Order: sequence, then structure tokens, then C-alpha cells
Amino acid sequence: MRYAISGECTDAIAVDVTKAKNLLGENITTGRVLWLRHAHFYDASTAKVVLLYDITQDSAKTAGKRKFAIPCASGRTTVVDFPAPGLKFSTGCCAIMDATATSGVTGSFEVEYIGGAGYEEG
Repeated sequence: MRYAISGECTDAIAVDVTKAKNLLGENITTGRVLWLRHAHFYDASTAKVVLLYDITQDSAKTAGKRKFAIPCASGRTTVVDFPAPGLKFSTGCCAIMDATATSGVTGSFEVEYIGGAGYEEG
């Protein structure tokens, strides 16, 4: 059975935040997988890269768990749509700002400036 899910990150994500934050604001329901179909990011300051990981909230980056890198332009909303069935997450759908990919990165993604939609299956 499929269950539609959408939401926004309830934590700010800044360069100095090394812990993952839930892209959709909540954990994946136990016993289900998440298929991410859409993600959006609004960047009010300098260009950044957001990394999506299949890890739990407040975890550090884990080798082999990175799912996608999304470059975000300055002062713009970046929208990513994943083709069916979507990008699969089984542990958690979390975001971390990549401070190593672009030197001089400043600012942050404020609360509710990033989010997404998809469905859980289980």
C-alpha cells in the first residue's frame, strides 16, 4: 500500500551544521520505505550544494549512504523532480549542506525553506 507524504524541514541547515536534518520534517514510518518524487530548496544567500542521505535525523554523514547532490542557486528556488518510482530511502531522508564543494559558502537554509513530497510504501 502507498501513503502520500509531504513536508518541510523543521530545522535550519547551515555550513556549520554537520548533523543530518529530515528533509520532510519527519522520520520514515517504521516498516516502510520512502520514494522521494519531489524536492524544493530556497536559497536566500550564496549558492550552495545540498546532499541527500539515507540516514536518520541528527546523524553525521555516512560513507555509501549519500543518494543525491543538488546545487542550489543564490536567491532562487531550486526544484527537483525524480522520475517514477522516485529516489528510494529506507532509513531516513535527510539533508546536509555540503561545505566542502564550494569555498566561501555562507548563510543557511532557514526553517521551512526546504522540503519535498513522495510516498511511503510498506
